[in-house]
Amino acid sequence: MAARSRLAFLVAGAELLLIAALVAAATWSAGWQWWLPALVALPLVAVEWSFDVRSRGRRLLPELCGAVGIGASAAAIIIADGGAATLAIGCWLVLAARSLGAIPFVRSQIVQARRGVLDTRSSDLAQVAAVGLATTAAVLDRAVLLGALGVAALAGLQLWWVRRAPPAVKVLGMRQMALGLSLVVVTALGVRVA
Repeated sequence: MAARSRLAFLVAGAELLLIAALVAAATWSAGWQWWLPALVALPLVAVEWSFDVRSRGRRLLPELCGAVGIGASAAAIIIADGGAATLAIGCWLVLAARSLGAIPFVRSQIVQARRGVLDTRSSDLAQVAAVGLATTAAVLDRAVLLGALGVAALAGLQLWWVRRAPPAVKVLGMRQMALGLSLVVVTALGVRVA
């Protein structure tokens, strides 16, 4: 075994031990209920992981599964803090809606930038689905209404942007990161005020 592989196994082992210790501490202090969103998200993360280990993680399905699955961490944190299940699910749905709209939009922008092909159908459909999912979140728990409105605003922007010349990929990525963080802040403010 190469020295680099041995080092990788040591680092992975240390990370797994640390994760196990943190999970045990969280379960001991907050109870087991926070595990429910993690267990629901497990199949999504498994799909993403199965594609990733075969170097196929850049396809649409694993990207969506991974992003939606990791959003379960917000629900787990809310439940661990004693928050309502409806709030936890609502926040998770807002994050899922953001991913559902953003990933196809970014993919269509990259295709347009690299190949000059403008096909807005998948991005447009994703924006509609994102707004529908965000609306479901707001109906489930009114505290996430501001986050749902943020998803709708982002969907509108992405419907407009997808029809324009795409920016550089680096700019696109930075813009999406800033928009995602802004949505988290807006959602948190809405929950705080509600």
